[in-house]
Amino acid sequence: TVLGLCDNTEKEQLKHDLSVYTNDFNLILSCIDEVVYYVDKEPKTGKRKVKYISDHIYNVIGVNKKSYEEKSKKLLEYCHPDDVREIMKTAEKLKKEKKPQKFIYRFKHQRTGQYVWLEERIFPQFDKKKNHIGNFGVSRDITAEKNFEAQLRESETRFRLLAENANDIIFKSNYQPKPHYEYISPSVERILGYSPDEFYKNPQFGNSLIYPEDLYKLDFKDENLTSSKQVIKTARYFHRSGKTVWLETSYSFIKDKNKKIVSVQGISRDVTKERESELKLEESEKKFRLLAENATDIIFHYRLLDRPAYTYMSPSVKKILGYDQEDFYADPFLGYKILLEEDRPFMGPSESNTRNKRRVTREIPEMTLRYRTKDGRIVWLQTTYSNIK
Repeated sequence: TVLGLCDNTEKEQLKHDLSVYTNDFNLILSCIDEVVYYVDKEPKTGKRKVKYISDHIYNVIGVNKKSYEEKSKKLLEYCHPDDVREIMKTAEKLKKEKKPQKFIYRFKHQRTGQYVWLEERIFPQFDKKKNHIGNFGVSRDITAEKNFEAQLRESETRFRLLAENANDIIFKSNYQPKPHYEYISPSVERILGYSPDEFYKNPQFGNSLIYPEDLYKLDFKDENLTSSKQVIKTARYFHRSGKTVWLETSYSFIKDKNKKIVSVQGISRDVTKERESELKLEESEKKFRLLAENATDIIFHYRLLDRPAYTYMSPSVKKILGYDQEDFYADPFLGYKILLEEDRPFMGPSESNTRNKRRVTREIPEMTLRYRTKDGRIVWLQTTYSNIK
């Protein structure tokens, strides 16, 4: 009997090393969210065979490795009908160009029955003779991304619909990578007479329309821009026709991760009529005050409701009654207190109504009554009242 013995130590070590390597490789692939696969291709027959596919296939499309291999010949049946043409087009491009390809399509999840969005990258493999022998592929689920994109498009559509039909000017201006208007609503042409294109062409166009005297108002250096609150500014702008337009603008600032302002967005409201009315009122008040300050008669304004008070008393009260303006501002009932008691009934219930914050329902007639001055003298005053409603 002849016994032949050979040393298989090296061979067994290689088997062991290969097993360890395979286990480590599978462990790594199981820790990533992408599906990794390799499909072998016979150069002569063109037959395809799945040589490897990672376990993550079950999470992505709802089938295990075995089921995937069984269905590999009819995978197109599970793709969304609207995407099949693009898939076939990519396959032809891969075959013709023999270069890596990427495509996005929808695949019906085998457990949920819902379509999931997949992004697949294919890397063709070749032998030494440049024969196409297989495809290495990586596929990942991008459903969440596609849903987010759809929501973003819907949100942008709603915003644009709102902005393009808004009465106010809605805008967004970016500072990076260089200053430019990202968006300005069509209403700017109705309010200022300039088209949106004129703003897109020149990032400083909006500032060029501001009255030079009002530019300081739009200096945000003293504003607390670390707050999320809006900053409201009002300034005058030149209309294309030359007229003045007052705009009240609410600014919101967008910052990057370093807290640096990269964009500003805002809404500008045309407040020209309001400001012109305010200016007319201010002018009227100036004229009234000029008249009242120089009048020999006592001119006053008294608020009845909420908090009764003298809101204005002309300086002539000092000459006639001996009291300062401040005396009346400090005591809303001083005028009644210095009225002689015998004459108070002529005032009716107006004093008690005022104290009890009850509405005055009748006009107060012109009256001539006696008042006691600060130094004790008695003077007759003829007073004409005008109710403000």
